[in-house]
Amino acid sequence: NLLRGAIVRYGYTNIAVNSAAPKLKNSVISHSQSYGVRIETNANPLLENNQVLFSGDSGLYISGASQPSLVNTTFGFNLDYAAEFTADSLPSFTANTLVGNHYNGFGVSGTVTGNKVWQKTDPLIVSYLTVPSDSSLTVLAGQVIKRLEYTSLGIYGTLNVTGAADAPVVFTSLKDDAYGGDTNNDGSATSPGAGDWDPLYVRNTGSATFDHAVVRYGGGSGYYSTGGINNNGGTLTVSH
Repeated sequence: NLLRGAIVRYGYTNIAVNSAAPKLKNSVISHSQSYGVRIETNANPLLENNQVLFSGDSGLYISGASQPSLVNTTFGFNLDYAAEFTADSLPSFTANTLVGNHYNGFGVSGTVTGNKVWQKTDPLIVSYLTVPSDSSLTVLAGQVIKRLEYTSLGIYGTLNVTGAADAPVVFTSLKDDAYGGDTNNDGSATSPGAGDWDPLYVRNTGSATFDHAVVRYGGGSGYYSTGGINNNGGTLTVSH
């Protein structure tokens, strides 16, 4: 199950991996109508030293509790995220290059299952995300999390944000270039402002711990202006 040195172009989805663990190395996947690569249903492939370019959607889409490894791969000029994944999946990203994508980051949405740990990688762009009462999410030091406007993040289970003095975990606006660079790839056309993203809610069954975190430009606006982090009957601990 090895594809090496291939050029795959102009498919609908150029490569689809379902419930398998092949290796894809030293290849160029480009000009797909939809995703460059789609990985789903407990698939655990290795993608190494590839180029995923000019996709009509995100360069890579991961779902269905998959755990692929993405190593030294260039995601370039894709029309949505460099890559995106559902929160029941746990991809590993190592030494990748993101350039010219609509969003130069990795999108994540959906429902966390089990106990997930997010290692530091390129910026994560979080939209609708839920941690249910039987699950936990740990975010390790140095990770930058950027929020899309008008989307919700609800903690009904456990959230552990474990930054460090020299590597805090950052929650900020997609427009904030000071952390994680120009993730929305628009140069200086936009700048961050207060209320750019809706609150992170700690619900009545939830527990959240923030250790060495930076929270910027949150809180929503107008009627929905209720704080970047909103303890809505849960347990909240903030330190350092």
